[in-house]
Amino acid sequence: MKPFIPHPLVRNPHVQTLLASAQQILPFDINAHSREVVLNLPADGGTRLQGFYSPQTAAPSKGLIVMFHGWLGSANSSYNRAVGGDLFQRGYSVFRLNMRDHGGTEAWNEAPFHGARLEEVVQAVAEAGKLEPETPLVLIGYSMGGNFALRVAHRIAETPIPTLKHVIAVSPSVNPKATVKAIDESFPIYSFYFGRKWKRMIRAKQIAFPELYADFDEALRMKNSYDMGEWFITRYTSFSDSDSYYRSYAVTPEMMTAVTVPTTIITSADDPIIPIADFEPFRALNNPNFTLSVQPFGGHVGFMDILPIRRWLVDVIESIVEG
Repeated sequence: MKPFIPHPLVRNPHVQTLLASAQQILPFDINAHSREVVLNLPADGGTRLQGFYSPQTAAPSKGLIVMFHGWLGSANSSYNRAVGGDLFQRGYSVFRLNMRDHGGTEAWNEAPFHGARLEEVVQAVAEAGKLEPETPLVLIGYSMGGNFALRVAHRIAETPIPTLKHVIAVSPSVNPKATVKAIDESFPIYSFYFGRKWKRMIRAKQIAFPELYADFDEALRMKNSYDMGEWFITRYTSFSDSDSYYRSYAVTPEMMTAVTVPTTIITSADDPIIPIADFEPFRALNNPNFTLSVQPFGGHVGFMDILPIRRWLVDVIESIVEG
């Protein structure tokens, strides 16, 4: 994998992180080639999730790319649309999933989203694969979506998805508790950004189900993501405390040692949201199916260069997929 060494003007990790969400850098609109897919899944007694499917119509697809957004992002997050659009233009079909309560779907399910809801996501990937049952499937997840993608890679040893050929996690949160604390303790704009978006989601959930979530007003008065999480976990998950909750969806070296599908983590040493120390235990793993690539630059889900503008991830993903 060729190292990511961007132009000095965009080398700062905060610049890289902000570029990941830059709406202006979207020369191709994948939404013009997408259709909504509603997934009715058996998980949790019945779950509805939304996806957007962009099939190849002029020629056979080179592969089906299933994409997971980050926490409080959506199928329409800039990085999702940009990377998905580039891969679509290169001959791949693309399926972008909205996780529960994301992308404006707060009214679709009564129970709220949380990080331990893996079963519905595994089922969503399997259903997406049925859209092109003869096409190899590649799963790509960003940040929290990268965490889910890595857990899908681990889960398929017991819940196979026959067409799944590779899992790629970009800037994944492998230690969710450390990630939430880093959001609050890093550059103040991150705490403001995530706090505002989470409160917006909470308000939408409360409006959709006022009889269930009247007490959300208390969370809306809190100042940081960690405190909001502490409040939320004991009230709206099955976990008795936050430590057990965060452990339930952490990604461990033991899990990656056991993966049977090729799995690649791409992260950066200067990520301001995901502590690089979280990846140290993964460096010495002895599993030919697992690869850890730590880039010197890239920020959080950035990996963008200028002069010319390019998304390094697209070339890397295609090289990994084509092997």
